[in-house]
Amino acid sequence: MTRVIALATALLLAVLPVDARAWQIDTARSVISFVYEEDGKAKRGVFRRFGGTLDYDAENAKRSTAALTVSTASLALGDILREGVLETPEWLDSTSHPKARFTLGGLEPRGGEGYDAMGTLEIKGIQHPVRFPVTLHDDGREARATGDIAFSRRDFRLRDPLLESIISIGETVRINFDIVALRESGDVR
Repeated sequence: MTRVIALATALLLAVLPVDARAWQIDTARSVISFVYEEDGKAKRGVFRRFGGTLDYDAENAKRSTAALTVSTASLALGDILREGVLETPEWLDSTSHPKARFTLGGLEPRGGEGYDAMGTLEIKGIQHPVRFPVTLHDDGREARATGDIAFSRRDFRLRDPLLESIISIGETVRINFDIVALRESGDVR
């Protein structure tokens, strides 16, 4: 479940400005985290491996595209037991579905540096359309996308009835992201 959250966050990376030129995600400076509720308490984790391609046209944000992937086995909760449980078939199924994907279909300007990102999130081979707010800042050399996305874990069949009969697990997963991307060498405005 938490990997799903991390995936969704990685997918948010897709909204970074690229002015129809290539941008490289700076994974050392980017953070994709997630929050879910367990027995009434917030549990937090991060997704450590992600990547993808970004194309952004500032003149026509609606035509922006991105394809991002997150390794479902790269979830870190600081609790090896919970991490192992989340890799099982009932949750992220990391063996059968080692990657979660986000495909950006476009951006809708909301004013200033604000956009609505629209795309498809795929977890465990299940695809759902998503729409979420993102803030983009582009100084021509470096771009930063920040925001969060919330979704129902049940939409992606992220559940284990036996475990849920013992522990109360919240329905909503929230992915928070702060993604930094650098313009590839040779791409200059």
